Amino acid sequence: MASAELMAPATLMASSALMAFLALALNVAGVGLLYWSWRHQSGVGVVHAPTGWGFLLLSAWAWMLASGAEFGVVQVFLFSGVIAWLLVLLNYRLQAQSRQLRGKGTGRSRDSDLPTTAGTATLHLPHAKAFARQLWLFIVVVPLAGAASALFTTVLVQLLPWQQGDKLVFTLYAVPVVWGIASWWACAAPRSYWPPLSFMLALIVSFLFLYG
Repeated sequence: MASAELMAPATLMASSALMAFLALALNVAGVGLLYWSWRHQSGVGVVHAPTGWGFLLLSAWAWMLASGAEFGVVQVFLFSGVIAWLLVLLNYRLQAQSRQLRGKGTGRSRDSDLPTTAGTATLHLPHAKAFARQLWLFIVVVPLAGAASALFTTVLVQLLPWQQGDKLVFTLYAVPVVWGIASWWACAAPRSYWPPLSFMLALIVSFLFLYG
């Protein structure tokens, strides 16, 4: 009886470790496929994107089985960001090595690739219209999208059946992700009024829900 009681926690830890390893493998595969689809946006990359999202959903499920729902959701966000940055760093190193090899093959130095001008370069200030457009985009992306993302994420997390501490931790991890998605949408459609209108609507509804 005593040996069985001692073996139960060990078996549980082994199964949790195995599930965490499976979750990490699925996480790496999902982010890797999304990165591959971003690097190859035509042909087979179209198939890799939904497959990558599917692997990420499976990894979230595996993380929750290994560590619980409150920690599993946080872990899938955390590890996905770390893996993505490692892939970006690896791509940068490979491109730097490729440029060095091409420079050695052609026998040109790095300074020879710099553009030369006959006259003195002058700095031109942007036009008032371009400056106003960039200022408007900054307002939409930074304060408006940031406030809307923070309040909207807080409202969604408050609806989850978790403890208040778990909600706070998940909100801290989720707000930068939601803000990044909102900023990407605003920068991808700078002339559209849908992003600022959507952010204003989310901001007003979330504010009324929290403080109304």
